[in-house]
Amino acid sequence: VKSINKTDGQTLLHAFGSLEKILNSSNKQLSVCPGLGTLKGQRLYQAFNQPFKR
Repeated sequence: VKSINKTDGQTLLHAFGSLEKILNSSNKQLSVCPGLGTLKGQRLYQAFNQPFKR
């Protein structure tokens, strides 16, 4: 996701504790993560939950 930078990634990992927990989090959980906000949270959630194109 283009709008997610290194600092956002570190913040997410610190807040959730693991990549698995980040990937399984809800839209709301991502959006309330400090420094992310609603738009970045939505974009991440959508990226994690849409099927891969083949």
